[in-house]
Amino acid sequence: MKQSSVARVLIVEDDMLVREGLAGLLADCADLVVDAAVACVRDALAALPSAPGLILLDLCLPDGEGIDVIRAVRTDPTLAGTRILVLSLFNDEGRVLGALGAGADGYLLKDCEPDMLRQSIRATLAGETPISPAAAAHLLRQFRAAPEVLKGERKAASGEALSPLTAREIDLLKLLAKGLSYVDAAATMGISSHTVHDHVKNIYRKLDVNSRGEAVFEAVSMGVISL
Repeated sequence: MKQSSVARVLIVEDDMLVREGLAGLLADCADLVVDAAVACVRDALAALPSAPGLILLDLCLPDGEGIDVIRAVRTDPTLAGTRILVLSLFNDEGRVLGALGAGADGYLLKDCEPDMLRQSIRATLAGETPISPAAAAHLLRQFRAAPEVLKGERKAASGEALSPLTAREIDLLKLLAKGLSYVDAAATMGISSHTVHDHVKNIYRKLDVNSRGEAVFEAVSMGVISL
């Protein structure tokens, strides 16, 4: 997947060896450049005014949580185009739902292969939502175990659930929840990419969210869609 321009990446990782390893991993990518590599929430927030194209974010940081960085980005309109890819440990699985709900665009585990990481960074920049299989499995377990979600799914099945979304918007959101890109979703639905973007804007507005992850989370919680 080729990007039309060089994307600036902000790495937020407290482990120096991992941080340097990530920077080295991206050094050979002509379409990616490491704008900064920092070790804590404070330094990450200080780097945000430069408006990086993508933030590669660890969740466990010495002075706070990576979710604090996600929230700061999602509440700043000047950073509307910044994508966030979480790179964390499997024992952070309890934070998966929180990270996606706060507005992360993807979630990978630190044991992923280098090629997968590079591909996932490019996919995230292209508007897709890469999620490690183990993290996806955890999400499914969370949704299946949550009483309010199950209740919503039963309502949806019986036609009782009320949704602010149109049938077309729900169809699109189901495709996006599966990880399809806007281009692939447009082809599947037989509509233009421009129409997909219009639908996405309407979905975000109606659900009061700012990212695909948040939209999926809200829709599942409401029983509008199921994973």
